[in-house]
Amino acid sequence: MNPIARNAMNKTLYKYLSAENALKTLETLKIKITKPKELNDPYEIVPSLSNVSEKLKKILIDLTSEMKKRTAIYCLSGNELNNLMWAHYANNYSGICIGFNSKLLEKINLYEVIYDVSRPTIDEKIIQNRIRDEAMKYILKLMLTKSYKWKDEKEFRFLFDLDEEEITRTIILEKINIICINEIIIGPRISIDDLKELKSILEKPIFSHIEVYGLEFFDNTSYELKKYQILLNDLINYKNKLDI
Repeated sequence: MNPIARNAMNKTLYKYLSAENALKTLETLKIKITKPKELNDPYEIVPSLSNVSEKLKKILIDLTSEMKKRTAIYCLSGNELNNLMWAHYANNYSGICIGFNSKLLEKINLYEVIYDVSRPTIDEKIIQNRIRDEAMKYILKLMLTKSYKWKDEKEFRFLFDLDEEEITRTIILEKINIICINEIIIGPRISIDDLKELKSILEKPIFSHIEVYGLEFFDNTSYELKKYQILLNDLINYKNKLDI
């Protein structure tokens, strides 16, 4: 386990999804991992090339291109009650948030994202004869650093090394073990059809360990959210408690 990811141990990490994609994840027990070029922030994984020699500039450009080609990412959040993420990633609160426990971390490289006001830089004077090794470390840091404006997402990233066949794929799916999933949070705007489908999936014995939650306001004066547990038998009666 990389030291950067120690904050994730014994902790649930969350994936905000549309209902369609969440149901597909539960039905197939596969997660869709993302190539860097598909990330929603175009300023990610762009090296800072000012004040470096032409030699180092070429190494950074080549290695960054290679890393983007051979790496895929699965992004999770340490916060399941983020209003903006429910709106942006869970289809305006109509989706589902899946909670993954630390057993998902056992065989995958997990890192906690760093938030900063500026892109990482590399000091050519310090690296001397270790240019390529230090450049690789720098590019890894690039892959794990985002603008501070994203900090409320509290993001963690799984990095996957792609093989030659996976590099050519448009969609890459990774199989997961059912024990990796320990929590489901349902968006208050979920459709009755999606709710029924979710119930039929969760009724299967292999999902019996999963806890199911709904959302409501923290109190009568707050925009903050809180979750409350729902019994499977009551799932179809799930009400939108965010409505007046």
